[in-house]
Amino acid sequence: MSGYKIHLLAYGLFAWIITSALIKLGFAIKPGAEFLISILVGLVYCLLPDIDTPSSKMREYVDKVLLFSCLACILAFALGLRDYSLLYASALAVAFMYALWYTRHRGIFHTWYAGVVLSLPWWFFSPLYSLFALIGFLSHLIVDGKML
Repeated sequence: MSGYKIHLLAYGLFAWIITSALIKLGFAIKPGAEFLISILVGLVYCLLPDIDTPSSKMREYVDKVLLFSCLACILAFALGLRDYSLLYASALAVAFMYALWYTRHRGIFHTWYAGVVLSLPWWFFSPLYSLFALIGFLSHLIVDGKML
């Protein structure tokens, strides 16, 4: 099993190669905020497949973010923001955290189609974000030997 540092390094290599190829093919990729955000999104996604491992860095961060979000939604509801979607969001966060305990390592989160599905929502913000999310996700699978 590769450590998170290897996944970060591999993502950097793949992102550099693909960015260089796109520039040579004539795609206008300019350094700036959009490109920087794309790289950062890819960094997150290169660790995302290991969300199914309780001891992984990604799982640790996701658990904290989901727990904080859940508590913030409940607190906002309790303090007078009587929007029931806050309670639904908090229930969804708890359900997702609970479901993660029943996923097996290198299961559904270690497939190329999970990468496509999870990176697709970024397309609505920028196609570049979606591309780098997919590059990050697939680089993880390649390093783990799941894409060969």
